Amino acid sequence: MQPLKISLIGYGRMGKIVERICVQRGHQIHQIFDNKEDWQTKGPFLKDSDVAIEFSLPEKSVENIHKCFAADLPVVVGTTGWDAQRDEIISLCRKNGYSLFYAPNFSYGMNMVFRLNQLLAQMTKNTDYIADLQETHHIHKKDAPSGTALKLADDFIRLNGRYSKWAFPENANKDSLVIKCLRQDEVPGTHELRLNSNEDEISLQHRAKGREGFALGAVMAAEFLFGKKG
Repeated sequence: MQPLKISLIGYGRMGKIVERICVQRGHQIHQIFDNKEDWQTKGPFLKDSDVAIEFSLPEKSVENIHKCFAADLPVVVGTTGWDAQRDEIISLCRKNGYSLFYAPNFSYGMNMVFRLNQLLAQMTKNTDYIADLQETHHIHKKDAPSGTALKLADDFIRLNGRYSKWAFPENANKDSLVIKCLRQDEVPGTHELRLNSNEDEISLQHRAKGREGFALGAVMAAEFLFGKKG
């Protein structure tokens, strides 16, 4: 594995864990950008990195992606909540040959759950199972539903055929896949798909024990992205 010069964009709780894992895996932290002053003083040196890892805020993420594109720097994006501009960013990346790796959740375990969710959606098609989703996160999380919950919902809706959209409980109708969002203490993230029929109940749950799994996945994504376009 080639040692990389990695710039961190966002230096909150996730950024600090990403930093630790980068060092553990033999990489160098080239620059850290966490505020306006950092960009003013260190922005010109962003292009000298090998790859950037971005965990910031939904309202800042797209701006940060554009800065990486302008520097022709591969960027791994772990921030969620900017879905309204995702198609625009993907189009820009493809058109200009930039490098972007985005996932709503970088946990290896959660990505296994994504696959299982897709399988359950297909296997319960044309049955009487009624699905709903519940996600629980810490009180500091800005977006709701989480990007992970939206990925689970979108995949289930696409493959199951019963639902045409997702909705919060208060806005739901028979065509809606309900998503319940809870914010509690310092919970790193729990997602549960529940399927109920007259005969039984099926539950698919992922419960993160900390943020290390997300950070490790993001660093592995950076290692994968280096040297690639698209």
